[in-house]
Amino acid sequence: MGSDTICYIKSDLKNKFSYFKFEKDTVFQRNKADKNNNLVFILHGEMEVIYGDLYPRLISGGNMILLTPLSRCVCKAVSTVELIILGFGTLNHSCDKYIFQNLTPFFSLIKYEFRELEIRESLDRFLQLMQNYEQNQVPMADLASRKIQELFIILHAYYTSDELAMLFYPLLGKNMEFKKLVVDYYLHVKSAGEFAELCGYSQGVFQKKFKDVFGETVYQWMQRQKAEYIKHRLMTSEVNLKELADELNFASSVHLNKFCKIWFGMTPSEVRQTFILKKNLR
Repeated sequence: MGSDTICYIKSDLKNKFSYFKFEKDTVFQRNKADKNNNLVFILHGEMEVIYGDLYPRLISGGNMILLTPLSRCVCKAVSTVELIILGFGTLNHSCDKYIFQNLTPFFSLIKYEFRELEIRESLDRFLQLMQNYEQNQVPMADLASRKIQELFIILHAYYTSDELAMLFYPLLGKNMEFKKLVVDYYLHVKSAGEFAELCGYSQGVFQKKFKDVFGETVYQWMQRQKAEYIKHRLMTSEVNLKELADELNFASSVHLNKFCKIWFGMTPSEVRQTFILKKNLR
């Protein structure tokens, strides 16, 4: 995928259904600053998806995926693609919360794997109605919260707990408010001290709580996020290595080179070339 992308999910789409249509060969992705979660329903067409450092996979119409603020995902329309996207933050309705609370016990029982989930008949009828509303510009301000509630009732009724737990895995577990704080601020900090201050904690308390929730230190987590971001950028764009080093505040491309050798055992150029070779062999 080239470096030109269209940011298709805007940060103001919270608690709202939106319809999108992308022509063949269009490359699109989330807005980097978007703090919402996005439930993406592929209505028609086929798209190639690179999620994190996974190799491209084709996802066709009749499926849905979840993207969060931590998701690194770039999509390319293999044919004309039509999507309905729900942008949502914290779920406020008691029914929505109840469904997520019921899924929480599955958090420690399953190993997360990013994959699509089939859109079943009852959900498809609901999405057709939402598409009709969007295309005919039906005012949705008063309806949106009720439609979101209806969506989660449909999901609860027609999907198993195992299926929903895998789909919503990134949103499950304890201390979701703390996780949301971390997601909201991690792009704006350069150190654990800055992170703690921005989140309103003393550094000691923040470090302990962070380790309890994420299973690693703040520094380890931030370094891993940086490594995943670098690999994703190398896989999905033609970004110049000096530009990438500047973007991530490395002193020089030499320092970026050393960082990649530590994390991946190879240089940035080798990471990119390895991805290209493996993609061509698929």
